[in-house]
Amino acid sequence: MIYKKVLSTILITGLILITGCQLNEHRVQSEGSDKSNLDNSTDKTDIEMKIIDGNNELPVEAVELEITNHGENEYTYGSQYTVEKYVDQSWSEIPFKDNVGFNMILYTLKPNNTNQQTIYLKLLDHQLDKGKYRIKKDFTKNKTNTTLTAEFELN
Repeated sequence: MIYKKVLSTILITGLILITGCQLNEHRVQSEGSDKSNLDNSTDKTDIEMKIIDGNNELPVEAVELEITNHGENEYTYGSQYTVEKYVDQSWSEIPFKDNVGFNMILYTLKPNNTNQQTIYLKLLDHQLDKGKYRIKKDFTKNKTNTTLTAEFELN
């Protein structure tokens, strides 16, 4: 267990060093209007993220995420994501079950292309119930980080 944490820390640190020492962060939301955890940037983004799986009836084991690059430059991103639930007028991160990890793969999204990613909700250490949720992911373009969210509701 300690070995996995040390290895994860080393890999994440390496990834940060590879992306450069100076990062300009722009945080935007592709869907949703909550501003409590993300800056409401006036910069327009050319990348879009949305949930395409129409199943919102419980129980739900996974949702399908669609990421589209509408711009002229490549974006890169990893497989990691965060799931948050809207509770008491703010977003709260839902932890993953013990021993859940992400492969350290760097994906490239070329201009005018779309990728999909399956978001496995069954990996969360939380019994999903009715409510508003969102997926949060980080993207990089030309050493500039962008955080996107995509909201969905479960009934």
